[in-house]
Amino acid sequence: MRVIDHHTLYESPFFHAAFPAIATTTDGALLLAFRRGRDPLWLLGKGATRGGFGLSHIDPRSHLVTLRLDPSSLAVRGDARVVEIDPEAADQDASLLVTKSGRVLLGSFCWYAVPSAATSAVMPGFAGGEAIAVRAPTHITTFQVLAASMRVSDDHGLTFSVPRHLPPVDGVDEAWTALRPSFRAGLRGAFVERDGEILVCTYDGHTGRERVRIFVSDDGGETFTHRAAIDDDPSGRAALQEPALFCTASGTLVVFCRTTGVGDALLTARSPDGGVTWTPWERQTAIGHPYNPLQLRDGRVLLTYGYRHAPYGIRARILDAECTNIDEAEEFIVRSDGQGTDLGYPWAVQLPDGDVLVVYYWSNERDGRVIAASRIALE
Repeated sequence: MRVIDHHTLYESPFFHAAFPAIATTTDGALLLAFRRGRDPLWLLGKGATRGGFGLSHIDPRSHLVTLRLDPSSLAVRGDARVVEIDPEAADQDASLLVTKSGRVLLGSFCWYAVPSAATSAVMPGFAGGEAIAVRAPTHITTFQVLAASMRVSDDHGLTFSVPRHLPPVDGVDEAWTALRPSFRAGLRGAFVERDGEILVCTYDGHTGRERVRIFVSDDGGETFTHRAAIDDDPSGRAALQEPALFCTASGTLVVFCRTTGVGDALLTARSPDGGVTWTPWERQTAIGHPYNPLQLRDGRVLLTYGYRHAPYGIRARILDAECTNIDEAEEFIVRSDGQGTDLGYPWAVQLPDGDVLVVYYWSNERDGRVIAASRIALE
């Protein structure tokens, strides 16, 4: 692999832009989707330094936006479009799939901001039984995961449906689902179309540790049902987060999972039967935040991932068609000039000329967060 150049695809002094996904639509455009949250640094005036004006991944007004790019020049076509919002919640992360029919699926999950007066009364959040609390001098707001959701588009990503929450899982979170028929979980990572089905991975902490579950749709993403839960890490140490699915040439499903508790190591599991049963988790040598597998036209698989240890940046490996050589595959540094750990979440697409575009979020010179990209030549 060889890096050709780097690009900034989106930046604004008013927004923290992060967690992108990209796909080629059937009309030939590149569709970029990402989460946007407010950045209050502008309140201090031009040239102000970050200081105590930190950036947060939690914002009650965060939302998803899309951009369309020219696949040859990477020029942005038009302004960022705000995706149909959930009036109750704030969106987090974006995941994309363009189906064989041309439909675009946009996955996400959303936060519910609980007012201070009700904080002590709400149910615990999804992550290890704890809510995420943001404190200020006069109040405390608790953010609970409301649901994992899916939106669909039949006009190449120009417009999307309202978010449709994934359904409850039998025997899980029944007090919650008695009030609202949805599943509280995170959703970030590639999903796949296989044998007429669309398969999606979520992650949740309803058992006390975060675990991965598989949801499946047989109607093009209109509705989903729960298929299986993958067993927890047998070591008992890893929290499983932001799983990405891939279907190999033989039809085997592989899930690439970000972790905490085991040195940020990649864990993988495999399913030979469409996600019904899974092998035990296997620890790999890759360290990433998180992972994105891309099927290349020559049959190989490009695995990209953020790297949040010095030197901070974006890394990649080229795997065989069955993704069996993860540990042996050479690690390639896409870039290593990141300013800190708040970066990554790469997603890749192969361009018409055979090069690969990897998008991710990055820091600019004012310590804001932007959507950046690197174009890579495969060798």
